[in-house]
This record gives sequence, C-alpha cells and structure tokens, in this order.
Amino acid sequence: MATPQFKRKVIPHLVALSLASAATGQVIAAEPETQKAEEKTADVTITVTGLRESLKRNLADKRDANAVVDVITAQDIGKFPDKNIAESLQRVPGVTINRGFAGEGNEVSIRGMDPQLTQTLVNGQFVASTSWFSLSFNRRSFNMDLMPSELVESVVVYKSPVAELDEGGLGGTVMLNTRKPLDLDSGTIYASVEAMKNSLDSDTGASASGLFSWKNEQANFGILATLSTAETVGRGNKAENYWEEAWSAAGIAQFRQDRQRDTFDINAQFAPSDRLSIGLHYFNTQLDAQNTNQNFLLFNRSADVVNGSSVTSPTTGVPMAGTLIGGTTASGGWMLAQDVNSRRPELESDLTDLTFDYDGDTWRFHGSVGNTSAEGGNGGNVNSLWGINDTDARWQNNGGNVSVDYDFLAATGFYLNVNNLDLSDPSWQTNLAMSLSEVTLFDEEDWLQADLDFDVSWGDFHTIKVGIKSRDHSFGKAQTNYTVDAAAVMAGASTLGDSGYFNGPIDIDGGVLVGGSEGSIAGVGLNFDSAVRNNVTGSEYLYAAYGEVQEKITAMYLQGDFSGDKFRGNIGFRYVKTDVEGSTYADPLDQNSLFAREANYSDVLPSFNFAYDFEEDTLFRMSIAKVMSRPAYSTLNPALSAINPTANTASSGNVGIDPFRATQIDLGVEHYFGDNNFVGVALFVKDIKSFGSSGTITDLVYEPNGDLNAPNDLEPYTLTVPTQGTQGQVQGVEFNYQKMFGNFGVLANLTLSDSEGRTEAGDVASLPGQSDTSYNITGFYQTDLIETRLAYTYRDEFLAEGTAFGNALDVFDDQAYLDLSVTWHATDTIDVTFQGVNLTDEVTVQSHNPISSLGSNRVTTANGKRFFLGASVRF
Repeated sequence: MATPQFKRKVIPHLVALSLASAATGQVIAAEPETQKAEEKTADVTITVTGLRESLKRNLADKRDANAVVDVITAQDIGKFPDKNIAESLQRVPGVTINRGFAGEGNEVSIRGMDPQLTQTLVNGQFVASTSWFSLSFNRRSFNMDLMPSELVESVVVYKSPVAELDEGGLGGTVMLNTRKPLDLDSGTIYASVEAMKNSLDSDTGASASGLFSWKNEQANFGILATLSTAETVGRGNKAENYWEEAWSAAGIAQFRQDRQRDTFDINAQFAPSDRLSIGLHYFNTQLDAQNTNQNFLLFNRSADVVNGSSVTSPTTGVPMAGTLIGGTTASGGWMLAQDVNSRRPELESDLTDLTFDYDGDTWRFHGSVGNTSAEGGNGGNVNSLWGINDTDARWQNNGGNVSVDYDFLAATGFYLNVNNLDLSDPSWQTNLAMSLSEVTLFDEEDWLQADLDFDVSWGDFHTIKVGIKSRDHSFGKAQTNYTVDAAAVMAGASTLGDSGYFNGPIDIDGGVLVGGSEGSIAGVGLNFDSAVRNNVTGSEYLYAAYGEVQEKITAMYLQGDFSGDKFRGNIGFRYVKTDVEGSTYADPLDQNSLFAREANYSDVLPSFNFAYDFEEDTLFRMSIAKVMSRPAYSTLNPALSAINPTANTASSGNVGIDPFRATQIDLGVEHYFGDNNFVGVALFVKDIKSFGSSGTITDLVYEPNGDLNAPNDLEPYTLTVPTQGTQGQVQGVEFNYQKMFGNFGVLANLTLSDSEGRTEAGDVASLPGQSDTSYNITGFYQTDLIETRLAYTYRDEFLAEGTAFGNALDVFDDQAYLDLSVTWHATDTIDVTFQGVNLTDEVTVQSHNPISSLGSNRVTTANGKRFFLGASVRF
C-alpha cells in the first residue's frame, strides 16, 4: 500500500445565481455595506487619495456600520498604511499581533484572544495557509506573510458578529477586501519597486509589483490583474535557554531567513445586464522561506552533578548561575555543541471564488462556489551537531581545562562564557550527529454558498436576509525520516574546520547577551545542507506521525435589518453543524492499520446589533451575541505519540473536544465632530463557556480497526488526549481618539483588559495572548507635496500565544515599536516612499513562568530595524 497522499480537490462544476443589491451594485453575504470602493456619507462622496482622506473614509465606514467594526483603507492603489497587513492591524483598538521568527507581524489577536480564535476572510471567504517550522502544525490563524498589502483595498475588523458573517471568530473577524475592475478607470496602471534592508545584515531585499485594470466601453466587463514579488531579509539574534524544560540546553543563536514571495491575483467581472453580475477571483501566492537556525548550546544529557555544580533544575531552585567545571559523570552527559537546523520550505496557497449576483425588483440573490488549498511544511529539516562531549580529553579534570561560566537568570538575555575554547574556531568541533526529516502540511476547503435578501415593510424591519453555506474542510500532517551516509558527507574530514563546510564566524549581537558573554560562533554553510540531501540512502514514512482531520460544516442563517428615526441595527441567528473525522494509523509499523474517530457538534449563534443616534454626531452602540471558534488543528490532530504497545497506552489529539464558545456583550459611545474628528469609548465582556486546555484525560479508548466489537481484535489502547477548559472571561474597555489640526493629525487608542480561565482541575490563570494594557499613538503631517507618519505601539506582558491554557506558560515582557513613513509626491503620478520599522530596535524577552519554575530567561530576541525605500507610479 502506498503512503497517503494529500489530494488537491477540483472546484465542483456548479453554477449558482446571485443577485446584487440595487443600492450597492453588488452584495457579498459576508461583506456588509462598509466594504464599497467608494463611500457616500451625508451626501458627500469620499474619494480615497491620501492619508487624511483614508482616515475620513475609515470613520464613515465605522459610523455607518450596523456592527462593532474598525476599518483601515488604502490611501490609493498600492498604498496600504504599512508594508505588512498585521502591522497595520495592531493600530486598531483592542488588536495586538504576534511577530514571527524574523520579527514581522504574522498573526492577529483581537481583545486578548489567541490568534487562532481570529477569523480571517478574503472577500468573505476562508483562505487556506500552512507554515514552515518543523515543529508546528497548521494553524487556524491566517499567515499574514502570504498576503501582499498592495492587493488590499480595505480591511474591516468585526468585533461583534452578524448572522450573515461566517462563524469562527471568537475574538473577532478580519475581512480583507481586494479591488474590482469595474470600480476603476479602464487602463489604470500601477507599478512599484522597492529595496529593503535589515540592520542586522548587509544583504538587501528587492521587491516589485504591478497592477493593470481594464474594462470595455460599455463598462460591463473588466479584468484586474496584479503581480507581486518581494524579497525579505529576516534575522534574529537570540539567547535561548531550555534548561527548565525536558530538552536541557542553553546558548546563543542566530536565525536567518531570506524569503521570497511571488503572488498573482486576478479579478474578472461581467455584468451582461443591469441586474446580473458574474465575478471570478483567483489568488495564488508562493513563499520560498529557506531558513537556518544555528545555536551554540551547553547540553546536559543527565541529571548528575558535576564537581558540585549543576544547572539542571526545572523547578526545585538549584542555582542556574555559576561555573561548570569539566569532568565525566557515571552516565555521561555534558556536551558543548552547535545545533544547526536548515530548512527549504516552499509554501503555496491559492483561492478560486466564482460569484453570481442578481438584482430583482424587491430581492437580491448572491451565490458563491469556490476552493482554497495550501501545501507546505519544512521542506526537509537538516539537523547537525558540531562540538565536543564530556568524553573528550579537554573536558577532563586530569589535564582538561574547559569550564563554562553561566547565568540564566538575567532579566534580559543571559551570560554564557566558555573558558579556554574559542567558539568561532571550527578546528576543534567534530560532527556528533546529522539527520534529515521532512514534515508536510496540507489545508483545503471547498464551499458552496447562497444568500437571499428581501425588501420588506414589517414595522421597522426593511430587509430580511437568509442564507445557507456548505463547507468541506480538511487539513493534515505527515512526516518522513531519511537515513544519511554520514561518512560520505564528511568525506574523511575530522572537524568542521577541515570539512569545507565552515563559512566564517557568525556574530550574535543586538542586546541579547549580558556583557562579557560569548558573541561569535563558527558558521556552518548551506553546502552542508546540500551534502546531506545528496547523500540520502533511504527513507521511512512515519505512520504514527500521520494525521488528517476532515470537517463537514453546514451553516444557515436568518437576519433582519431594521431602522427608525434615530436607530438602526440587525437581529438574527446562525445555525451551524460540524461533523469531524480524524484519521491516523493505529500501528506505527503497519500501513494497513489506518483508522478514524468521529465527532460532531452544533451551535445556535444569535446576534443583536443596535445603534442609536442621541443627536446628529453622537451615537450609542450595543451588541449581544454568542460566538464560537473550532479547536486548534493541533488539538484535533489524531496522530499518535508516546506509544507503549506493552501497556496499550498512547497520546494523541482529540477530535471529540468541544469548540471554544462564548457569550459577548459590547457597549459603546461614539462622538464624531468637526471634519474627520472622533472620540469613542467601548466596554466589552466575553463569557467563555468552553475552551481547549493542556490537561489530559485517559478515559478514551480506540481499537486499531475502529470497531470495539470486532472479533480477534487487538486490545484497546487508552489514549491521553487534550481536555476541556470549563469557563473563562475576558473583559475590558477601549478608548479611541482622532483629531485633525490643519495639516497635522493624531490618532490614539488605549485598551485595558483582564482575563481568567479555569480548567476542569480548578486551575486559574490569565488566558494566553492577553495584555492588560495596550495602546497606539500615531501622528502625521500631510501636504500636497509630502506625507509623514510616526506610529508608536505598546503592549505590556502576556502569556505566550499558541500554548494551551493550564500549562507552565511562558511569559513575554512588554513590547514597544516605533515606525516611520514618509512619502514624497514627486509628480502627480510618481511617489517616493521611505519606511522604517522598529526604529527603537526593540528586543523581545520571553521567560519561563515564575509560578511553576525559576522564572529564568527563556528566549531573548533581537530582530533588528527594517528600512524600505521605494518608488511607485500610477496612471
């Protein structure tokens, strides 16, 4: 039997009609009125051509929305406020972001909820994405690295749901809206070039993008195509300490990733009549994310004390500062070695969305059928160790002279100094191990959607909306290990120095080390990665590591929109049923032992949004709703681990775990005054009824063939799986302010929040990702010749996102970033732009949780400052 292959599905050959609203020209069910290319408010048409005008449209969209939303609009084609969409979103009240290995924003957290509880949609539809890191599973949070900001016309952040909007955003929903050709002048052309620098490296990245939009003379058929290519120089200097974890090692490291993202996007529209409109959107992005992570580490492979000094103490308080003197132990265990990991991931995501809109006299119909798929993984992880262990004579007391001074308890970074060995010298570093392992990831969804809007005159209700959507979603993970001819790779060489793989010293700086610590290590070149891949002698598919989950989702909704003299809003409910099936192998050595576990759940999600105009410029807003998010991919993954065939026990994900569920309430007052000025305050509460936790239960069993009653079956295994959190709460207040002063302007917001979660065992702690305080301050200056913006973003400490509640969570210290943007309008059609990101050279600090450990520094990272210089032309 062949090993499983993830299959890319073909879009079903379905034709659905959809009708667009007579008022808007087109309606997409998940895209309320805030998403038009041109807005009219108070009989004034707002055309977006600059920062001030963009902010005016943002306020108009926010004010007119029938839900709690914030809006970010591109100033013009290709002029989204930031180079990275996530970094623009962090300036929205209540929104914080995760930064990836290279320091760029890549995931969005809304009101303190884990990024995987943020729903991200493109033109109303889910976009599949994968990751490249060796240890990661797919994530429900969309990887913003995959979406060029040039493609985006506007972003709407929904903090309260509406029934017509896809479920899944417990924290909120981020809607990315792209441009459409019938909204632009025929023959519109935009092109840009840009250079990028990182302060930690001399390399330069180059980017270019182009857009062309055309429509016929009748303005009923148009095509808009966008091409983009971007090189990013990503660096991370690090001090890493895993001594309080199962993997006892600590040292200094550098992460290097030179990414290239190539994107193609095409939108076609055909309106054969005033009533009918047909649209086709295709999006494809490919990311070459080759990267190397090189750590020089002090390993402890035993728990023995060496010469009265030991740094092995996860929780008991044995000192993690001092001097480790050479000498062997009975079991052997000390090692000074470089742990080098190089990967060649190539990620690809695409989306095809075919829409039909039809406008009747008193009704509108919208239909959508499409597919999105993604493939990725680490592209093969080549791992190697270079150094010496405690059997080497240099470690010995009798004649040896190597010792290590260390302090892992510093507030920022740590101190590590090796006496009598030069870490940048390759001549003493022998190869201790090498391996190659490849993880592949897959994510895919097909959907079919139909929506109907009816004009009614039922009291204050003016529109009734109904719809149905079917989604077939699958995601999976697999792993293959390879055997390598180590002798052929080394070709008789005895050390890194004479192997030909040494490519010079790597300097690790940037504020991650205590003064006097080692700061330079011997670099291992990428030619070693190639040599390992060229000397593979065999492979082994890990059946136990294979896991695939299928979700069949059916959703229906009913929504009524109402308005009166001073009020407006909507009320409705969304019913959604989810059937889950997880597949893996019962026997890691038997390719015929594929089995599946099943589960299902359903949710009724009522929502009520209400806005009341106290007077012309002041309104009160309220929202009450039930929300849900499906469990993380890794939580559901049924792949087995820690298999013990003697005791018939194993660990796995849990396809039967309930989704995250919550009831939320929003109350707010918004005051709009003068020209483009605003002040507002909003209170929010999320009462969480269920969530995933890191605790385990052992009362689940499985049979290898899935049938507990089958004759001659193997003894059932007892599974240790993720358990259910019982309750939690997030509450807070947001303050928002925007004011224009002639050519100057200021935007400021502040979010104060608190959270608490409780496991079935009764453990209580804050939820991951929640900062008690976060704020943003942006000042700008704009004339006909120049636009300048300076933005400062701050959040205080928070538990690391992506770690399950109830675990010994890591804590991030507070973080602050300062960004600058300057645009010179050289001519009516040519702009020159400079951007600086992280101008204060912020260093992030992640510590082990002091409640359950010594609170030692875990990872201190410097990603450097980023600079962009570019020019663009539009005509």
